[in-house]
Amino acid sequence: MCFFKKYKYWIIIILIVVLAVAIDLLTKSYFFEKELDLISGVISIFFIWNPGAAWGILGDSTIFLILFSIIIIVGILIFNNKFKQKTVFYSIGIGLVIGGAIGNLVDRLIFGAVRDFISLDFLSFINFPILNLADAFLTFGAIILVINFLFFYKEDKSFKKSE
Repeated sequence: MCFFKKYKYWIIIILIVVLAVAIDLLTKSYFFEKELDLISGVISIFFIWNPGAAWGILGDSTIFLILFSIIIIVGILIFNNKFKQKTVFYSIGIGLVIGGAIGNLVDRLIFGAVRDFISLDFLSFINFPILNLADAFLTFGAIILVINFLFFYKEDKSFKKSE
């Protein structure tokens, strides 16, 4: 059996993770301490340090957030290893979630806080948090996984008891 065919979904996941982490860390460095109005009233660059999670939740809990991130990443990898119905769509979702988690984990390990810089100004009426690409990757990856499990997942009926 061809190596690529056997490990196709793992290869996709690894490529997505590497790309997501690289893009996240590069953009965090590029926009470090910058302020730019990209589309007035819609989106801007406004750099902040975020010691917590979204909306500053768990603000001074860096150690907890580091451990939580590691546990989630390991849990996803274990789940992925056991999950049999892999597709390209599913693999992209898993890769984005892991890549986003690693991007923010790297910041927490190195700086003790996450570098956020994307301000969605059109959502300011709900006090929407400033975010980074790792946050976006996590969100889009989770959405992809939800869509995958709602619409494409086929329950394995071989494990159900016959009545």
